[in-house]
Amino acid sequence: MRAVLSGVELLALRSGHAYRLAHLHHHARYPAYTLFNAGAGTDVADAKGRTMFSLYLAANNLFDVAYQSHLSRLKYEETNNATGRRGVYNLGRTLSVKVVVPLVFK
Repeated sequence: MRAVLSGVELLALRSGHAYRLAHLHHHARYPAYTLFNAGAGTDVADAKGRTMFSLYLAANNLFDVAYQSHLSRLKYEETNNATGRRGVYNLGRTLSVKVVVPLVFK
């Protein structure tokens, strides 16, 4: 069995400056945030070169940034006693593994 590298995504950046409509002619500014994501994938092939399965690893929000989307209606919730912050924040760091097994019907 040998592993063949089929594709690698090393780094993706996403940042944003969020605004909300506070009054009819006034915009309030929310803090900007930058998220770092990384992922990698490979195909595992047999001796004849047929792909047995593909394996993908991904990590989102690598630096575990606390952020709120400016479109989220949950940012107006009461203060969270566990974090001391107002509203509900988006997900922190997430790790995922995906295995894709090709099915061949003859």
